[in-house]
Amino acid sequence: MHPDAWFASPSSVEALLRRQKFRGVVWESACGDGAISKVFIKHGYPVVSSDIDYYGYPGTIELNFLTGRPRWWFDNVVTNPPFRGWAIGPWIERACAYNRECVALMYPVHVLANLSRWNVGKMRLRRVITLTSFQWRHADRRLLNHRYGICWFVWEYGFRGSPVVEFASPWET
Repeated sequence: MHPDAWFASPSSVEALLRRQKFRGVVWESACGDGAISKVFIKHGYPVVSSDIDYYGYPGTIELNFLTGRPRWWFDNVVTNPPFRGWAIGPWIERACAYNRECVALMYPVHVLANLSRWNVGKMRLRRVITLTSFQWRHADRRLLNHRYGICWFVWEYGFRGSPVVEFASPWET
């Protein structure tokens, strides 16, 4: 079991979808238990789900995002990748390099401090959605309540303008 196997709450994904629209196929590249994939499917998006390990989500393709090559077409990468410092830069760069439309990655707010990650090729940071008081579940079923800066970082291909910071809570409708 991977130590970074913390799964996003469905309410955090709903918060993203209230603020960001996606076109085309979504690749959930660290799908874990499928929490993100399930919400996107519920909203009518076609989704391909993969992860480096299998955590019980049916249809998961086992693939290391950083070293593997996908054999499917996709337009967007949306995931809650590992938070380990060494992996953050490579995840952002690879997701943006692969992409045709939009990238949404969930990371701690401190990622924003590294300005070199704002723009990657033609992918431009469009918004940062700060999540407050969302619950997370580890693969071993431990629960964690985050009350500090966890965010969705959203890049869009060819976006022009300044990124916007937004705030979301699990109680909004």
